[in-house]
Amino acid sequence: MLCDDPKHARRLNTQALSSSILCESRLSLLDYLRYKMVKSHNCVVKISNGPNSGDMTYVTDWYKHGRLADGFEWPTTIKPGQESKVLNYERDWATFVGCSGYVTYRMLDTDITIAFSNP
Repeated sequence: MLCDDPKHARRLNTQALSSSILCESRLSLLDYLRYKMVKSHNCVVKISNGPNSGDMTYVTDWYKHGRLADGFEWPTTIKPGQESKVLNYERDWATFVGCSGYVTYRMLDTDITIAFSNP
């Protein structure tokens, strides 16, 4: 059953949730957010390995705030000429919002650290 009251529908209308979904499922907004959390602080780390270089081999990563996004991982090896994109975002229900940290790769016996932050 959809909401027929326009005032009620406007109050419940948010970016992440339409009022018709809320009324139809009979979930409260809090219950809905327990199952779906919208991330607002994303960091897409794009790593390009030049065509005339050596392999980049993953060493470690560290986060002050945030984590890897669901379904993403740091590639173990990035070959010459390859590019990798890794999404990171804030932790679920974190007190401190944002995403910051670094990842380290080894290339030609040298550690290369790539830092990221949002905000």
